[in-house]
Amino acid sequence: MHNLLSEIVTLLWRSSWQLLLLSILIWPLAQLSRHAYPKFAYGLWGILLFKSLIPLKFSLSGSATTILQTPSAFITTLPPILGSNAPASLFNPILTTAVFWAMGVIILTIRFSINEIRFRKKLQNARVWPDQEKLRALIKAGPLRRKPILFTSEVATTPFTLGILHPRIFLPSDAVEWSEIHLRSILAHEIAHINRLDLVVIYLQMLAKILYFFHPVVWLMNDQLNFQRERICDDEAIRGIKADPGQYGRILLNQLERSIKTEHQPVLAGGFFLSHHRLVQRFEYIVNRTSQKKERLKMHHRLLFAMVLIIGILISCQYSKSGVGTSEPDAAKSEFVEYDTPPEPVGGSAEIQKNMIYPELAREAGIEGMVIVQTKIDIDGNASQSKIIRGIEDGGINEAAINAIEKTKWNPALNNNQPVAVWVTIPVHFKLATDKPAAP
Repeated sequence: MHNLLSEIVTLLWRSSWQLLLLSILIWPLAQLSRHAYPKFAYGLWGILLFKSLIPLKFSLSGSATTILQTPSAFITTLPPILGSNAPASLFNPILTTAVFWAMGVIILTIRFSINEIRFRKKLQNARVWPDQEKLRALIKAGPLRRKPILFTSEVATTPFTLGILHPRIFLPSDAVEWSEIHLRSILAHEIAHINRLDLVVIYLQMLAKILYFFHPVVWLMNDQLNFQRERICDDEAIRGIKADPGQYGRILLNQLERSIKTEHQPVLAGGFFLSHHRLVQRFEYIVNRTSQKKERLKMHHRLLFAMVLIIGILISCQYSKSGVGTSEPDAAKSEFVEYDTPPEPVGGSAEIQKNMIYPELAREAGIEGMVIVQTKIDIDGNASQSKIIRGIEDGGINEAAINAIEKTKWNPALNNNQPVAVWVTIPVHFKLATDKPAAP
């Protein structure tokens, strides 16, 4: 269980600083599309969303192979290293961090779920739009991939869409009195959400917000994705119904007035759920919209997008000098040395244990486990060129194992009574003492 918690905390920590680095690159690039090309900014922040949910990790330490099973691979099994019989620390930062994160995830999940269930219960009294045929005549804003059902509800103070496979558009109860251009503009915007499968991204955003509730970059990412998505749908709506931007903008201002009265809103829905400041920015974008050409990405946008994607992958790469993983030294691949007598530590395995110092950080964090070290014993009995075959990334465990082995003097391997240099593979067990130290 502790190893699982340690992996979760390590994954969150690694992903958090990687998201921070990537956001530092994305933010200034996204500002290039403040007045145009919202798809460019949306794609950039989409990379960050992808990175947050799929925390990729690539190793550049070498190719993964199994441990050599040849006469030159000598395995010495050591007894558990008890760290001078030091008891485990009462304060465990790994466990504390994991519990804090788990509680935050559970609380947010319950909170969002309760809000969503309550809101959807209020929608049970929604009424189906009386004339669905007229609705289909109004929504001629391009290809319609999934036919939505239109509802009116007193709960819906602003328009929004629910459902991925079976979309439903909800409008305020007084929408039956709207003018035809007003209704067509709103429907064209909501249909753009449906055609783009925006609800899928909204679900992923909610998942990222829950998992990284502690990370301000993720909250910034969600705000930017929501804003850019609405601008994209505004562009598609204006283009689809060939609306006048100024007239469409006035309709948007009408929704701004309605949003002031909005007390509750669905969590997993696409609609006009933005702050007043963002709605004003959308209005300014629409009014200043001069050409549909600014919707299409240019070559330099595509190149910048590819550059950010590549950098995101490189940030996920990890180069480890100790070579954590299942790999073997290059020398072990190329050298095969016969011997009659295998190498042994001077004083036996206990000598390595004597040189072993349990890292304080690992002890306080309660980190235990096995480290497999592959090292070269030269003809003078010195251990060098040590490499971790399987290790524990946190707490300095890997370094402690290598230091203890390289501090130990060895009897070299012998072939025809002559010392030869060979590689050895040594599993080192790190285990904290479970019993309380005896009273003096």
